[in-house]
Amino acid sequence: MHIRVMPSQIPQVWEAVKFAIVQLDEIPNEQMQDYCVWMLHQLLSEKAQCWVTLNEDRILLNVSITRIVVNQFTNELELHLQCLYAFQGLTDSTVEEALTLYRMFAKKVGCKRVTGASKHPRARAVMEQHGFQKQYHTYTLDIGE
Repeated sequence: MHIRVMPSQIPQVWEAVKFAIVQLDEIPNEQMQDYCVWMLHQLLSEKAQCWVTLNEDRILLNVSITRIVVNQFTNELELHLQCLYAFQGLTDSTVEEALTLYRMFAKKVGCKRVTGASKHPRARAVMEQHGFQKQYHTYTLDIGE
């Protein structure tokens, strides 16, 4: 069962969310506390959405975070899948259930598409298997201190 966690329920799942974002978002250690506080604020203020999958015994299987963003090229709203962390493997049916909910939520809030980005090959493969199309390549150049 894939469900949206409402802002008032975030404290109940915060440790699992924090674990997931620390694992996936690759924030430098010296910035991690600020990032976690920022993400908690985003979730509590509904600027980001938290979703979880529970099994029939109500065991947490995965956590995902979405954000409503404005596409810098088209100026259209998009639901961006920022984080998807599986504590146990993802099944195709779990991913399909989640994507159905994301699409419904995206339409409800006026988004034109669902997007995702990841450095992780498995995450990219899951997105491609479920109909996501490669849109942009992003590169960074560290200029040092």
